[in-house]
Order: sequence, then structure tokens, then C-alpha cells
Amino acid sequence: MNCIFSCVFNQEKYLDMFFILLESIFIYGELDYNTQILVYTSTPFMNKIKQSHLFNDEKIKFEINDTFDTIKKSCRARYNIFNLPSTTNYNKILYLDIDILVKDDINNVFYVCKDDILYVLEEGEINSNIDDWGKPLFGNEISTYIDKTAFTSGILLFNNCDKIKDLFNKTIELFDTTEFNLNDQPYLVYTAFKYNLYDNKILKSFAVNNDNNIYSDKVIHHFPGGPGVYQHKIYSMYKFLNNLKDSTIHNNMDKTTVCIDNSGELIEGNINTWNLNNKLCDSNEKLIDQMNYSIRATDKNPTYLLDLAKNNYTFVEKYVYDIAMFHFERLNIHNIEEHYIEFWFRFQCDNHILHVDCDEAKRVHGIFEYPILASVTYLNDFLNNPTIITKVDIDMYNDDKIEDQTELVLSLPKRNKHITFDGKYFHGTTKLSDMQYTTPRYLLAINLWSKKPSTDINHCQNFDTALSPELKTLFDKKTPVVSIQPGGPIGHVNVDNTVINHNLFEDILYNGEFNTACYIFNDLIKKYHQENDANITTFKFKLNDSINEVKIKPELKSNVIHTFIINLKPEINRRLSLVNRLKHTNIKNYTIIDAVDGRKDLDKYDFKVLSDWRFTDLRLSYPTKKKINTGEIGCFLSHYFIWKHMITHNIDIALILEDDCLFFDDFNDKLEKILQISPTKYDFFTLGRNRLPQEAYNLGPEIVIDEEYVIPKYSYNTHSYLITNSGAKILANNFAIKNIIPLDEYIPIMYDSFAFPEYSDYFKNMPKLRAIGLINDITEQNWKITGSSIENQPEYK
Repeated sequence: MNCIFSCVFNQEKYLDMFFILLESIFIYGELDYNTQILVYTSTPFMNKIKQSHLFNDEKIKFEINDTFDTIKKSCRARYNIFNLPSTTNYNKILYLDIDILVKDDINNVFYVCKDDILYVLEEGEINSNIDDWGKPLFGNEISTYIDKTAFTSGILLFNNCDKIKDLFNKTIELFDTTEFNLNDQPYLVYTAFKYNLYDNKILKSFAVNNDNNIYSDKVIHHFPGGPGVYQHKIYSMYKFLNNLKDSTIHNNMDKTTVCIDNSGELIEGNINTWNLNNKLCDSNEKLIDQMNYSIRATDKNPTYLLDLAKNNYTFVEKYVYDIAMFHFERLNIHNIEEHYIEFWFRFQCDNHILHVDCDEAKRVHGIFEYPILASVTYLNDFLNNPTIITKVDIDMYNDDKIEDQTELVLSLPKRNKHITFDGKYFHGTTKLSDMQYTTPRYLLAINLWSKKPSTDINHCQNFDTALSPELKTLFDKKTPVVSIQPGGPIGHVNVDNTVINHNLFEDILYNGEFNTACYIFNDLIKKYHQENDANITTFKFKLNDSINEVKIKPELKSNVIHTFIINLKPEINRRLSLVNRLKHTNIKNYTIIDAVDGRKDLDKYDFKVLSDWRFTDLRLSYPTKKKINTGEIGCFLSHYFIWKHMITHNIDIALILEDDCLFFDDFNDKLEKILQISPTKYDFFTLGRNRLPQEAYNLGPEIVIDEEYVIPKYSYNTHSYLITNSGAKILANNFAIKNIIPLDEYIPIMYDSFAFPEYSDYFKNMPKLRAIGLINDITEQNWKITGSSIENQPEYK
């Protein structure tokens, strides 16, 4: 795991700069699955960051120190990195000062980090009369250094290792005992020179100081100016980022046109957005606690009716009451006693089938009565799973009259965002990508009725029966717990008929594809955020037949599939070579996994080998019985841990590549075609393999599925394959980790095609893989480099 590390202390203006940095990272940095942002800050600053629209709890983690209340303490904060518990989660760390902007793929910077030294950006000289580079510390030692170029401490790239930890400790010791400069930088320069633990050349290809050229080829732009100096930095950073956004708009203008509805008014009566201000600091947490308790207590998820005759309410009831009263007043409804308030909780990570809000008891008899107003309040950020709202009502749905549909709305969940809409139109929850969340998506739904909806076991229950004991504090009607203000603008995006068409509405309404059909909108939202306003979270997409320029293609599945690359950490050339080869493919979302090194790492893991394994390899010119070697064990464990990761993080499908994989010319087209096959139809799909002579093993011919695919017989090589979550669960079983055999034999055993029953019988009670292979492979193994990492290693003792 990689880490972008930043420190924010002492002054509010520093927080302003941090938000600019954060925005640039999320817009242009292209953070991959393997990178998080660690923020070292104070409790008040953490709370403000969490309230920001930029906060992403999957990507941003915190370490807290409430004692750094001076500039000097703030300057030394970065060197505390090795004292923070979170640091153990990361292999490579990139420290960035908050006066920095990121304008390109930040993941490329981490590839530079190979040796256990400090990678820094060249700046100044140690013999400068300006103290920033440590001249007084060096004294007469300066003459001993041929290269006197120094560096900035604003950009530090390093491995999580003891050498850098010791370097930082020495820097802090010097900083605390020899004060001639408020800045920390001269002390780090001196210690890095003294122990020869720096490289200030390589990062010059990736970073630059005080360069306002938005067309530069650099990833990182640094706007230094000394500690405690911020006004000109903020101005320079804002100007640079805004110019960069303007340039992006002009350079990428294509078929999509955009406009913003700043009025906050309803889009043709179908949606409005609001912001909630909670009067209690832990309001959302109270509601979430109540949701969890309520559903556990009832073993169901019913809807409730609010008792309007009560004078005092519990917190949850008062929260609902305040929201409802706001909308009754807004709608000029004053006879509240003749109206009804229905509410319920929802939490899920994925989707909610499209539906209309109506009296459910009457619906089963074909009678549809709708609320005056439907609303949703989001209690946490969950941007990948927006609410989808159509203009299709029940009559259109029943008569399949969707050919004239030209618009839909997507509302991205943000903490304390509140939307209102007409519940008679089909709406639900969809997904923008296959991103997996480990936390639920929490929301509170409230419907206002002019007549009482029917009561049954699942609808309009008495809320008191499910009340959490911890939330029984009472509030009178005059004590507000929440207030409501108009929300932000709605982003309008005009699209052509490759985006909004009859097939889209068929998929989301009738074909059960509402979960994946909206992936196409992900790129449009990203584009909008880059070109306009990254704060917009509600979008109206409307068909515009006049658009007939260059079309935006749906995002390729191979662009977004989780891809794991297995590479031994010392094998840098192999890693870089594969990364270069990947540039010619459609694969963008990849994570490099440090392989288990069978030569030195095996004692770190809890495993056993199959003690009886004495395999006669008929592939050899002189077949001999052989035991498993240490390289084969490392290979097995490397794949095994990826399978476990898929299970833990609920990854539907992944592409596994070893670093010796070569791609054929038709790789992109063939992989994209394979990815159109539903992952429910297979467990394991090999993209390249070595076929064994079936006559030697008496396994019979392979079963042909069609002109491209087969059910494979005994083959070997795991340099490239697709594995589904169900396949990972079959392979990553407890029996296998206690009876390890070489992966080349384990995989065919698990798809039930192995010629040696004395070994396959060990696994006969295991569920078997549904495997598919290609008649013509699209990858192969680079045999010129393969032997060093597995075959030439000793037998395991």
C-alpha cells in the first residue's frame, strides 16, 4: 500500500491550502486502489476535513496530535511519521507539503522509489548564504562535497524502512538541540548529506518549484515560500488550479455540453436538493445507531408513522418532525393534523430496485395512491451508489411506453444532503462502477401524505416499539434538532443517444440491469467535475439530438477491472518492463503486489506443504520425482493472498498477471469480449497456458464451447487469468494452505483435470472450478526471464 502523507496544523489558512491540494489530487492524481492519503492534524482540523465535500473515508485516514500549536512544532511534524500507528500499513510514502498541487497521475511517482534512501527535489546549494540549506551546520565540511546542490523538504519520497526512520530521528534531534533557523529543512539537508541517504535528481522529472506553466510535463507543482507564509501561496495555487481546469475544458470539449441550474428550483417538478444543518454534533451517528438497533430489534425493516399528537419526541422522531414541518410550510400546508408522515431507514452497499412510492397495501390490488412528497436524507458519503430518478410513472411502465424517455437524474449521496422529489416516478439506487465499500450506505426516507397510508406488518408501524434505549431523551416540538437550507446547483449534462436510449430504460426498469447499466455515467460525471465544479453531486442527464460530434464511448470493462500484478520486490526491471507493456493495453486499474519471496520470506507465514508430494513431471526430458521447492511455495502464497483479498473486499472479478506476462496484438479486443461474459458463468478463465500432450495423460480432448472457447484439460502457467469471487472462495480454502502443492498442478486439480489420482484424491471433496480456456491464447509467458524466480530454487525442507 502506498501513502500520500501531509501535515496540517496551527493556522486555518493552512487548512485552506490543504483543501486545494486535496482537490487537485482527486481531480488529476488518479489515485489507484493501492494508495491512501494520511493526514496528520489536530482534532478540530480533522472534523473540518470530514465535513468537507472532498472527504472520502475510503481514501483519507487520520493521525491526531493536539499539541502541535506553534510553527516550529508544525515544521517537525512530518518527521513523526514512523511514530504513527498507521505507518505500518504502508510500503512507500510520499510526503507532500500543503503548498503543492498535483496535475497528473501521482501513482507514477511511487515507481521511482527503489532503494532505501530519500528521494527529493533539487533546490539551492549547501554553500548558499541563505540558511535554508544548512550552511552553518556544515561548517568546513562543505568543501568535502563535490555536488553541493541541496533540496526542498516539501517533497519527500521514501520506503518505510529503518534507514529513513533513523535519518528522521537524527534530524529531529538536531532540530531540537541546534536552533538557528525556524525551518526544519536545513537540518534534514545536513543529515541526508552526512549519511549519504538522498537522491535529488530523479524527482526533477516529476516535480518542479514555482512553475506556473499549466502545460508542464510535471506531476507535482510546489509553491514554496517559507513557514507561516500563506497568502501568496493560496493565490498562486488557486490561480494555477483554475487555469488548469479552464484548459481542461477547452482541450477536452466534445459531444457533452453542460450548464448549471443555480436557482435550486425543481427540474420540471421532479427533484430539489437541500442541505441539513444538525444542531447536535453527533446527529448522524445517533441516527445510524438507531438504524442498526431498529433493524436488529425487529428482524425486518418496516416503515413508521410519526405520531403528530405527541408534545415531546425522541431524537429520531424530532429529526423527522423538523424536516417534515419545513416542507409542509414550504408547500403552504397548514392543516398538519390532517396529514401523515411516514419514515423508514435504509442501509445497503449496492442497489435498490427501481420502484414507485405508494400505498403498498393498496398496490397489490392494483390501486396506486402516492405521497405528496418523497424525500431522502443521506447520512454518509457514498458517491459510487447514487439515487436514480426517472420520469417514468406506473402507467408508462405497465404499457412499456418508454420510447420517448429523454432524461434521468442521478443524486450522489453526500453526508447531510437532502433531496425531495415526486415519488410517483420510478426511482431507486444504482452503481457507477464495481467499486466495493466495506461500510453501508445509510439514509433516512420521509414521505408526506394527505391521507393515511394503510398499515400492515411491514408498513406504518408504531416507532416506539423499535426505539433504541440509548435514544429515549425527549425533545419538545419547539426545540429544533435540524434546520434546512437550499442545496447546491444541479449539473445539467446534454448527451446523445448512445447514452440515453430505449435500451438504457429497458435495462434499468425491466431487465434487472439497474446495477450496471449506469456505469456509462461515471465518465460523464468525472468529466463534469474536471471541467466545471467538483462540488456538484446532483446531475440531470438529458438527450440532445443536436449532438452529433465525437461520441463518448462507454468505459471499457478492461479499463476498470481490478488487476493485480505479482512481482518480487527486488525484481525492479521486470516490474518496470511489465508496466511499460501495460501502456499498450486498456488496463488502467492495476495494483502491484509484492510477491512472497520463497528464498527468504517463508518463515513469516503459517502454512504446510503436502508431505507426500513427489511429482513426476512428464514435461521434462528425463522425468524424475521431485518435491516442491521454495519458489513454488512463494508463488502459491502470492496468488493465495490475492484470492483472500478478493473475498475480504468482495471483489466480483479480478485479472491476475505475473510480471513475465507478454500480451498478443489482439489482447485488448479479445479481453474486452471475454469481460462481456457474465462472471456468474465461470470461476476461472485462463488467458494463456501451456497445453500438455493429452495422449501422455489419457485425459481425452478438450470440450469445445464455441469457435473461441474451450473447457480446458490439464494445462499449466498462471501468468494471466481471470478469477471470480466464487473462484477465489474455491481456491483459497483452509485445506489448501495446509497442504500446499505447486500452483501449476493445484489449478488443474481444482478444475478436475489432473492425471495423477494419488494427488488429486487429496482434494476430491473440494468444490471444483468452472474453468474456461481459449483456443487461441492472448498472452504468453516470457520464457527468457522466467527461470530465476521459481525453477532454480531449492527443495523445501
